[in-house]
Formats: sequence, structure tokens, C-alpha cells
Amino acid sequence: MLFLNPEHIVITDELNLVISDKGNNTVFHITPEGYVIFAYKDLKSPQDVFVDRKGYIYVAGPDRIHQLNEQGEKVQYLLSKADIGFSPQTMAYREKDWMLLIAGRSDKVKLYTIS
Repeated sequence: MLFLNPEHIVITDELNLVISDKGNNTVFHITPEGYVIFAYKDLKSPQDVFVDRKGYIYVAGPDRIHQLNEQGEKVQYLLSKADIGFSPQTMAYREKDWMLLIAGRSDKVKLYTIS
């Protein structure tokens, strides 16, 4: 069994799937046929995920937002819990102006511009 507790799923422009799984503490990037492109495990309790137009994958974890490339390698930690002021749980992204909205259990929402 590949997934234990999948949280969120997105479809890339190539029609692959990116799935955050809290049960495995893993983000999976898989083909529609089920071939695992990568399994990123350098985080705890992955929450929301999204993919930008350049193919970068963003994952909200309890302590920070991870930015990954299409091969599953960490590019950077985009924002930390200390930067945001709370644990990021869910995100919304608007490509046309690079706006990233982050929310958590603290009833707080923050808006950032990323590039």
C-alpha cells in the first residue's frame, strides 16, 4: 500500500499527481499509471500542496513551506513558521500575480508575493 493518510492532491501540467501523505510523512509525485517519480520524505506531516507554472512543487508542513523541483529535490525552505507567525496548513496560489495565501489553525491568514 502506497498511501496511509493522503491529505491533498494536485495534477501537474504533465497530468502527473502530487500527493501529500501525513501517514507516511511523504510527498509522492506519481504518474497516472502509478509509477513513483519521487517520494520526498524530508518533512513531517505534509499538508497542502500546489505546483506553479515553472513546475516547482510547494508543500506546507507544520514548521515551514518546502519548495521542490520536478525531481523531488529541495530547492529551498520558502517560509518558516517563524516567518509566517503560525504553522502553515493550507495554501492558495494565484499564478497571474504570484500571490500566495497561507492559513493555519490559528484563525490567521497571511498573503505573500513569491517569484
